[in-house]
Amino acid sequence: MNTTSRNHLNQDLFAEAAIRCFNKYGPQRTSMADIAEEAGASRQSIYRFFEDRSALVQYILERRITNMARSLKKEFSTYSTVDEGLVEGSLASIRIARQDQLFNSIVVNSTDHSLELFLVRASEEIRDIMAANWAPLLQQARENSRIRDGITDEQIMEWIRHVHTVMMIRDDESEDAQRALLQNFFLPSVLRRLGP
Repeated sequence: MNTTSRNHLNQDLFAEAAIRCFNKYGPQRTSMADIAEEAGASRQSIYRFFEDRSALVQYILERRITNMARSLKKEFSTYSTVDEGLVEGSLASIRIARQDQLFNSIVVNSTDHSLELFLVRASEEIRDIMAANWAPLLQQARENSRIRDGITDEQIMEWIRHVHTVMMIRDDESEDAQRALLQNFFLPSVLRRLGP
């Protein structure tokens, strides 16, 4: 086993211990000492694999986000237009994230500004899985001249992450209100208007 594989194994060990602690005590009340004890290791050993608590939480969220995105891939293939895909795909993404109690608890209750930046910027793995889901819709939209001039797929996916993060944090809106927000503000920022 190479060093990278060993590191991922150790990161996974600590991540699973952290998840068990988060489920017991809540994400905000779990300390690195709790996680180390649950993993049967010293606190210092966690810091060999994670710079700080925030890095550990981001590692956990990255795994959960990529798993959620993979589970949505089939649904994305059912959308017939980019309008439907951007709206319904966004709502499906928010819905699945809200159904993940741990993810929801970490994101909604976090006071860690670096977590918001992580969600908006995303890791390379998250950007890759987003591209796998969204690229076919965006390609179809480009073929139909629906994307506004001067906007790249990367910019659209960055905007999607921004919108999803805000919608995730604002858990006070109904799905109908979210749909209206996406249709009235998000679609016009990305797509050309149809008709006169």
